[in-house]
Amino acid sequence: MVVVLASLGIILLFVLYMIKLTLNLPKYKDNVLRELATVDSILIKRNELMIEIIGLVRDYFPEKSVIINDLLKSRLELNSLPQKFNNADERHQAQNNVDKKFAILRNALNNYPQLKKNIRLQSMLQEMEINDGMLNMQVEKFNNAIDKLDSFIHSFPSNIIAAVNKVELKQKKYIR
Repeated sequence: MVVVLASLGIILLFVLYMIKLTLNLPKYKDNVLRELATVDSILIKRNELMIEIIGLVRDYFPEKSVIINDLLKSRLELNSLPQKFNNADERHQAQNNVDKKFAILRNALNNYPQLKKNIRLQSMLQEMEINDGMLNMQVEKFNNAIDKLDSFIHSFPSNIIAAVNKVELKQKKYIR
């Protein structure tokens, strides 16, 4: 009799644990989405600032500047992508391309002494540095959320819950 009650107790504990895991799954998924949305909102602010900087420095560059045209072309490609979860990898790749082109522009600014003295530009560049720091912190949070969901999906017995709910980790880590 004691063995039967102990067995039933163990089964009950296992069932309760499985229910707890089932309830935790949406939390992990929502956390990934929330962190991704925050990364995207920081990127939107960053890209708006980038456009302001381009507008400010455009007059100092030759009319058909390859640097500015390449950057604007990359921004157009980024803006043509819809902001959805299922294309986040593609958007991040396009954003990295924009970031590389902007880094080239920032280096080119050193060739223009009048821009080095421009207080408004220096203020914008400082704001961009602050934004980059916030972005790096948020990317780390996003990657941690991906790690937690990945761990949940691939560890026993939560992998059973993930399989039953057809949960796959489609989102990759954000690499800067």
